[in-house]
Amino acid sequence: MSAEQNKHLTDMVGKGKPDPSLTIGENIAKLAKVTGGHELMDADNKQMLEKVKEAKTNAEVTQILMTDPSNGRSMSYAESRMRFG
Repeated sequence: MSAEQNKHLTDMVGKGKPDPSLTIGENIAKLAKVTGGHELMDADNKQMLEKVKEAKTNAEVTQILMTDPSNGRSMSYAESRMRFG
């Protein structure tokens, strides 16, 4: 890794540090934006991120990711990964 790439990576990690004044969901949304991942998301993932942003605990994030937003049905881990990556 070049010195420039290393500096970029270090800068990204610093920007992605959790902010204790934000909820876990808000920190996840922040991380997606500062790392550039948000721009690469499809509409389905962006909608899910909006729901995740409302989560206040790890358990809430997991529950949101394991529930099909179209019909409220519980999804398996494999289904959630296939849909949201």
